[in-house]
Amino acid sequence: MQARTPEEIDHLFVKAMNEGDVEAMLTLYEPDQVFVSQPGQPVVRGAGESLREKLRDFTSLRPQLKIEMKHVVEAGDIALYCCQWTMQVTGPDGQEQTLSGRDANVARRQPDGTWRILIDNPFHEEYMLKESTAS
Repeated sequence: MQARTPEEIDHLFVKAMNEGDVEAMLTLYEPDQVFVSQPGQPVVRGAGESLREKLRDFTSLRPQLKIEMKHVVEAGDIALYCCQWTMQVTGPDGQEQTLSGRDANVARRQPDGTWRILIDNPFHEEYMLKESTAS
């Protein structure tokens, strides 16, 4: 899967997530990407087995992800894009839950003109709230 615009990255990601296609999701990341796997937690670096494992954790919940793009700011070959997301999941106990948050990501245009994720922070809003209350 290749994104032709920063906005298309999230649309392709949603499609792959909802289909449980971890390998398709991985193609949207740069090899040296940074992924915030939990609010305020250390990041997963690199598009290797650690990221594959984190994405499998998400897909094991049989998610139905929806996004609403809020804004995109491009500066040459770099883009900051933010969206609001909602995900319906089925927990280990079989109960359905709704998770939501705001995403802040950085993408980079590749030499072939496609875009890939460099920084993925799906917990931007929650992390920012923790930071602001700690000061």
